[in-house]
Order: sequence, then structure tokens, then C-alpha cells
Amino acid sequence: MRGTEIEPFEKDGFAYFYKYLPLDKEHIKSLDILSKATIKFTTPSELNDPFDCLASAVRVSAEDVLERLPGLVREISRRKGESPTQSKTNELRCAAIIAESNNDGSMQQRFRDNTGICSLSTDPLNALMWAHYAKEHTGFVVEIKTRLNCGSPDELQYLSPQKVDYKFDRPVFDPISVGSSDAYKGVVLTKPKAWSYENEWRVVILGESGKAGDIYNFNRDEVVTAVFEGLRMESEYREKLQEEVKKLNQGAMPDLKIYRVESCDTSYGLFLDGHPRLGKQNMSLDRKEANYED
Repeated sequence: MRGTEIEPFEKDGFAYFYKYLPLDKEHIKSLDILSKATIKFTTPSELNDPFDCLASAVRVSAEDVLERLPGLVREISRRKGESPTQSKTNELRCAAIIAESNNDGSMQQRFRDNTGICSLSTDPLNALMWAHYAKEHTGFVVEIKTRLNCGSPDELQYLSPQKVDYKFDRPVFDPISVGSSDAYKGVVLTKPKAWSYENEWRVVILGESGKAGDIYNFNRDEVVTAVFEGLRMESEYREKLQEEVKKLNQGAMPDLKIYRVESCDTSYGLFLDGHPRLGKQNMSLDRKEANYED
């Protein structure tokens, strides 16, 4: 049932998520998630939704900044090495700069540039996701087993994600409160309702400008549990994917499994041949129940 919220399957204290990836000549580095234990984080400006992390901005005045963030303004002046007299003189000027950078959008753009996102899904058998993010079913999906609410820095190492909320209204970008955890999450973890079919959860990092969207190492050996081949994967790339899994089976990951996506005979559903939970025997009209029944 598309558009239905699918919660992550949980077992023994772990939750399961799925990373869709393309695989062809242009995207051969997708295999690095297996061969090099690296994964790509992307800044919001590079994502396919132009409104991603683009909130409704609250316009503020210099007086607002001085009233609600006096400590920040003084700290900026102090770091500039200004004397108390100079600091007092320049406080309003500093507050005006902060207000202007918010009102012209440059502060929010810096916020977006400094945010890195790794998108996961709770649904590994979504035909639209396979079409959009696994190159028309020619790519693959990696199953991630992790604990929720790991906290930093384990959040990155174990790819522990946070749930995305789908809403009609944009979140609010308030420069006075965006530094708080709740306000930050409200901007980064909110998307338009039209994207709800993705059932997205996000691993989010804050980095230096220009470095948030980068390649990062993660604890592959502990969190990657299975690989799913696309329905239309070309034989050349199927062999490359299987070879990477074989290498890991012979080394640090002897239990890593690989499954092939198949299509149902009587419906538009997908299943994983031989999978104990996502196999053909578990298919039903209610995908929410079928995918996550243990």
C-alpha cells in the first residue's frame, strides 16, 4: 500500500533500514559501500528535491538579535579582540550583520552547505524507489542493521538514522533558535508530503563549509547484513556485485547474504527470492504487514 507509513522492522534491539544505490559504468563507485566501507553524505542543495531543508525564514531586526542573542553578539566581538568600549559600539553593527544574513537567505544557505545527509528507507521493495534511486531497477540495495538513538559520534559509524516527517507546511528557520536541537531537527527532518512514499530516515552530520557533503567511513562489518540485486541488473554488474560479496564472505563478513529481487505473478509487488522475511511466501495485498511480519 503506497503512501502508507512503514515503521522500521525491529528485532533483538536492532532496527533495519535500506540504502538504494545505482550501479553502472557511471556509478561504479557505489560498490565502495562494500569494498571500502564508505558511504556518501550529500548536502541539501545537491538533493533531488529543491525544497530540501529550505525552510520558511523568520525575518528579524538587529534589535531582535540583540534582545534574544546578546551573549552571541558579545562573543563575536570578544573573538575579534575588541575592547569593552569597542564591543559596545559595535554590538549593534554585529547584530545588524546577523539579521541581514538571515533576511537575505545567506545564513540559511550556509546552514544547508554545512549539513550532510545520508538517506535510508524502511521499505526495501518499493518499486518507485528502485526506479528513482537504483537506476530503473538496475542497481542494488544494502540492508543496514543498527540501533536507534546511538548519539554522536556513533550515529555516523553505525548509520543510526532519525525519522523524516512529511508535512504540507515548511518548517520555520528562526536564526535565534536554529542552534537548538529541536529547531535544527525541524528543518533537516521535514519534507513535503509528496515524498512520503520514500519512508525516509536520515543520518545527519554537521561539517565545515563544503565538507559536509563528502565520503565517510562507517562500521560496515557490523551494520551491513544483506545485499539485494535489482530486477533488471545487467549481468556485468551483477557479477561485480557478487564478487564483492564473495570477498567479504571470505574475510570479515562470512554471514553476509545476497538476494535477488523478483516480481510477483499476480500483482505489481516485489519480493526477495529465498529471503526468510521478504520472500514470496510473505507477500500479501497489505505490504505494510507483509514486509515486517517476522
